[in-house]
Amino acid sequence: IAIIALIAFVGYRAAASASFFQVRTIETRGASRASVDDIKNAVRRDVSETGVWQADLQQLSSHLERLPWVRTAVVTRVLPDGIRVRITEREPKAVVRNGAGRFIWVDDDAVYLGEMAPTDQMPAFFLRGWNEEDSSTARAENRDRVRKFLELQRDWNGQGISERVSEVNLLDLRDVRVQLAGDDSQIEVRLGSQDQSARLSKALNVLDTQRQTARGPLISYIDLTQGKRAIVGLVTGERKE
Repeated sequence: IAIIALIAFVGYRAAASASFFQVRTIETRGASRASVDDIKNAVRRDVSETGVWQADLQQLSSHLERLPWVRTAVVTRVLPDGIRVRITEREPKAVVRNGAGRFIWVDDDAVYLGEMAPTDQMPAFFLRGWNEEDSSTARAENRDRVRKFLELQRDWNGQGISERVSEVNLLDLRDVRVQLAGDDSQIEVRLGSQDQSARLSKALNVLDTQRQTARGPLISYIDLTQGKRAIVGLVTGERKE
């Protein structure tokens, strides 16, 4: 009896990896930006030797979550020859202008999602100052940058001043800087480490007032990091408080 059971078990294991359980259908759900072809190729690569029955679904899920735009992947068997993948995609939260000048979507985990496409809706402003190193320290710093970016975006949208910003430089969160947009694109506003929303609003009021004077066209920066007074820098190097 024992020998019969052993033979049956061996035969069962052999059948499990035989052509009967080889993957033939791969169903994907929830993939909009994520590449369905990349998902299916990853499934085939993982399951080609084991077959559907013996596939390591947890490992397959982990591999799928390394693909662009994929936050989570829930994988189930559809016996005898199918795999179903349910994707939850990452949500683009900010556009980073990297050191090479490319515009890259990132999510709230600071994960690169892909370059901004011409058909994408243009964000109000971009994020600069990204740490492009591949390290846990860099990823933690970049998550802090995304959090600060989203906070500023929310505040400036609420104040109705987002459209006056081109980029926010978050290389150093203790020295937040803004490059203005449009006719003011040559002007940098230095906001420092705190009260950035109130300081930007004040800087814009100062700018709008100064624009009515002879110094208006010469303004190169406004610094609100030195106290309550705004320091206005001119292209000649002159400063006005």
